[in-house]
Order: sequence, then C-alpha cells, then structure tokens
Amino acid sequence: MKLVSWNVNGIRACITKGFYDVLKESKADIFCVQETKMQEGQIELEKHGYYTYMNSAEKKGYSGTLVFSKEKPLNYSYGIGIEEHWEDDFLAYLKSLEKSKPVILCGDLNVAHQEIDLKNPKTNRKNAGFSDEERAKMTNLLENGFIDTYRYLYPDQEGVYSWWSYRFNARKNNAGWRILLFQIV
Repeated sequence: MKLVSWNVNGIRACITKGFYDVLKESKADIFCVQETKMQEGQIELEKHGYYTYMNSAEKKGYSGTLVFSKEKPLNYSYGIGIEEHWEDDFLAYLKSLEKSKPVILCGDLNVAHQEIDLKNPKTNRKNAGFSDEERAKMTNLLENGFIDTYRYLYPDQEGVYSWWSYRFNARKNNAGWRILLFQIV
C-alpha cells in the first residue's frame, strides 16, 4: 500500500501549479493533503478515480485536510468527539480506535521530534514546534506504540525536511523542519 502526505499550503493555488499531475503520478492508494485552506464547494475537485473526504476549518482560508482514497472506507468520521482537546485527548482517541483496527496517523503535526529533524536545533530549542513539552508529547505518542515511519526506515538521515520558513532563503538553504509525519501502530 502506498501512502502519500503533502502540506500544500492552499489547495486552490496548488491545483493551478500541477497538483493533479502529482496526484496521478504518485499512484498512491491514499493521498493525504494538509492545509487546504478552503471550504467545501469553493472548487469542484477532480477525483481521478479516488473517493475524497474533506474536513475544513470553520475559519475561511485556514487549515483543513483532504484525503483521496482508492478504496472506499467501511466508515469514516470527522473530529474526535469533543470540541476542546489537547494531546492527551488525541492520544486517548487514537488508542480507542486501535482497539478495533490498526491506526495510521498522518499529518502536519507541527513538531520536530528530535534534533536531527530540524536544521538549527540549538537556536530553536524553546520555539513552538520544538519545545520540550511538545517533544515530550511526541515521545509519549511513540511510547504508546506508534512508529515514526521515516525514522524507522532512515534513523540517521539528516537534512530531510517537510517545512521551510518563507524568510531568510530557508528553502534554498535547506534550513527546514521535518514536521509532516506518518505514524503507525
């Protein structure tokens, strides 16, 4: 099974820059998209043989996810069943799902877990996305049976990132963070 994840930072703009070509060329069984920044109905999505599932933020132009799946799921739901939640609630929800089926967590988790997961760990130590508290919650997730699939396959690989700031030529200089993850249990 081939799974792909992409933070597009705005699906409408991404579509004009070849999104559907990437989708088709990927030959993914499941193609997950984060940061769609659109509401349902703003554009007519081309499905290319996939079933699609979109979850938009209430605030227009903010966050949002979209899943393309070759197979129709037996069921699906949106959210975790409570309005206000944090990491412990999310972990409890994932563990409840695990009781009845395997779980794959995919997305832009906005946490660089280890120093190897970002270019400048020392200068970012207390910044959002690399705070001790956030990293501890990611460690807790892993200690509860989840596997960071990239680190499982490439435990020592450096310089591989999924996010770069728009400032300081970060992408050109590959000064990024690895925050887009697949985790399985």
